[in-house]
Amino acid sequence: MVMEEIKWKRMMFKGCKVYAQVDEDGALLAQEGNKVGIRYQLDQNMQYWASASSVKEIDENQLKKSKSERDKKRKTPEKQPSPSPLMETKDPNAIIVFTDGACEGNPGPAGIGIVLQYRDQKKEISRFIGPGTNNIAELTAIKIALQEIKSPHLPIILYTDSAYSAKTLDGSWKAKKNQKLIEETKKEMVRFSNLTIIKIKGHAGIEENETADQLARQAIKKRG
Repeated sequence: MVMEEIKWKRMMFKGCKVYAQVDEDGALLAQEGNKVGIRYQLDQNMQYWASASSVKEIDENQLKKSKSERDKKRKTPEKQPSPSPLMETKDPNAIIVFTDGACEGNPGPAGIGIVLQYRDQKKEISRFIGPGTNNIAELTAIKIALQEIKSPHLPIILYTDSAYSAKTLDGSWKAKKNQKLIEETKKEMVRFSNLTIIKIKGHAGIEENETADQLARQAIKKRG
């Protein structure tokens, strides 16, 4: 008795390419129970049985579409930096201020960073303020930034990533500590006829906020 050589055909099974047993005409060679022998690799002896209805002809267009969808899922969208508020400021006469405070430990050595922008002019301040807390550093940065502005009649837009500073200065929060520093900062605020303090998200890719953070940490590192 001569055994017929088993023929295999490249087909699809549940989204994967497999080799399926076929007859002389290339039709699936179904066994009892409507099962078809399949292999994932021809050079391997491991053989599986699959329902004939689950084994399909290869649709190249569908394969390309599936691959494209998988590639899209694999790709991690790049984190886009937040737009700079400088690009959104409509008043060309406004002085834009970014402040930040940093602390090594809490409390610990503290520093402040300030970026002041008026039209095409920019000034950066990096200053070590000695021992303090994060909140002290944040408040001090705002106070010193306001002291640096010599034109209180101009509109001022000050950005801080400190919710503590923004809310204690506008009266939303009642602070139990740092009362003297808060009052000193508020005295600086009343010099301005048009001052707006805006809380922004820290480390969100806003260039000027990142610069202020670097200036504050640089001040701690240099201790001067």
